[in-house]
Amino acid sequence: MKKGYLLVGSIGLILLSYLGSMLFDYSFYAAVQWIAGALTIVAIILSGALTNGDRVRSNYATNQERTKTGIFTGWNILIFAIPFYLVMMYIELF
Repeated sequence: MKKGYLLVGSIGLILLSYLGSMLFDYSFYAAVQWIAGALTIVAIILSGALTNGDRVRSNYATNQERTKTGIFTGWNILIFAIPFYLVMMYIELF
C-alpha cells in the first residue's frame, strides 16, 4: 500500500470527524485524541512491540514472512496516525 494513500485517507478521516463535530456537537479535539490513541495501540499490538524478545525471535524463526507483514502493517498504521498527532499539536499550540 502506498504511503500517500494512507495520508490522504487519514486527512479525509480528520475532515469527516471535524464535520461530525460540527453537526453532532462533540469535541473535535477529543475525537482526534481517541482516534490517534487507538491507532497507536493497534500499531503497537500488530508490530509485536509488546512481546518479549524470546517470543519475537521464535516467531521470526518459524514464520519470517508473517513477522515482516505484521511489522509492515504496524508501521502503516502509525503513518496513518501521524496527521492526527499533527492536528493535536496544532490545536494545542494555536
